[in-house]
Amino acid sequence: MAESVSPFPAQKPGCLFCFPREGGITPHFKDWEGWGRQGRVGGGNLAEVTLFESDGLRVVPDIFPVRSDGHHVLAIGKKHRTAYAQPEVLASEMHHLLHVLRDETGKPVIFAEHGGGMPHNGYEEPDTNMSIHHRHAHIVYGEHGLNPLAYMRNALQLEGWDPKTIAVPNLNPVDKLVELYNGHPYLFFNVGPEALWIEDTQGAMRSMTTQRNLSKMYGREVNWKQLVSDPASSKEATRRLMNLMGECSGTGLFTAR
Repeated sequence: MAESVSPFPAQKPGCLFCFPREGGITPHFKDWEGWGRQGRVGGGNLAEVTLFESDGLRVVPDIFPVRSDGHHVLAIGKKHRTAYAQPEVLASEMHHLLHVLRDETGKPVIFAEHGGGMPHNGYEEPDTNMSIHHRHAHIVYGEHGLNPLAYMRNALQLEGWDPKTIAVPNLNPVDKLVELYNGHPYLFFNVGPEALWIEDTQGAMRSMTTQRNLSKMYGREVNWKQLVSDPASSKEATRRLMNLMGECSGTGLFTAR
């Protein structure tokens, strides 16, 4: 399916995910260059690290992984859009990436996105509460322990939301998002053949909803927005990142195409 005409530019000046090397969010990581000195991945600048790349996707470490072992990455669309639900030929690339991770880990993989709305519905950047207004999915992999869907459903209900349970029979979240999307912001939380879906017609969903609640499921709550002001968080985030990138370097995870 060819991409429809989009109201968004292919790349937007000032967008951190369009131009990651121009951003000011990660310079503190230059103080923790352990992975560079050990010859793992990149140097001390997180903006230079790419774990996996395809025609339309770039996969990078999350700036503060929700898991202590670092098994948390971002899948970023190369074109400037605000949601994976906005039609583009990315479904097959995402399906392949998730398939590789499921095969390599032997565990279900979490795909979560806080997607933005469309201008024709009155949503103009940055009207919604996304931290970065460029489509990116949180992908978390490995042993989950608790049931992530049940945990997240309860967490969202405690915040006043009523998520719907949606079937994802082909294990392809992007196909399902395109099917569900009505041009409004949303939260989509997918594990295997099921997902939680919230259509946020008021644009009221708080930023970092997924990260905040998932990090508490795995242990301590983390907040990447505190990294610059909190050296202890910066050090812990970097430890998690070093573990992730060391494992990727040692196992070849993400290198399969």
